[in-house]
Amino acid sequence: MAHVWGIRSHLHATGRTAPAVNLKVIIEGEEEAGSPGLADLLRANRSRLDADAVIFSDTLLWRADHPALCTSIRGMLDARLEVYGPLTDIHSGAVTGTAPNPAFELSNLLARLHNQKGRITLPGFYDDVEEISERRRAELAALPFDPQDWLERSHTRSIGGGWWRTTGTTVTKASASTY
Repeated sequence: MAHVWGIRSHLHATGRTAPAVNLKVIIEGEEEAGSPGLADLLRANRSRLDADAVIFSDTLLWRADHPALCTSIRGMLDARLEVYGPLTDIHSGAVTGTAPNPAFELSNLLARLHNQKGRITLPGFYDDVEEISERRRAELAALPFDPQDWLERSHTRSIGGGWWRTTGTTVTKASASTY
């Protein structure tokens, strides 16, 4: 909605009845599920959606009183991983310790996705990731960032190391069963 309000404000400020350029707006709300239908929609409507620029928003404002424009994104990879253990529910006293526990094994695997410095440990993961430029680092450092404001608006309890400068991984769902 920020884009719609931005267009409205522009029209009000300029006295225009329409923007000076053609605008195409797509509102897609399945990004947390990997946007399963977006690629097909874009392919099917390629000629109608051809554009000179794309403005993408999937972010909170940098600060509540500081409008922001998203200028890059990190992408997404969806994966499903199944870890198998014993064929049936096992007796905790007789077999625990000798039989691998799928929940523990999955937890260990997920914990090893990052090293102690927060870098993703998957082989080849960074092969095509461009390093952030010194100019972009300086731009980010100059922004008026308020950690307390961010924590309140993002509904989180802490802020990780790389913030918006690095790639990241997120586990969106995990479940475990002994068989």
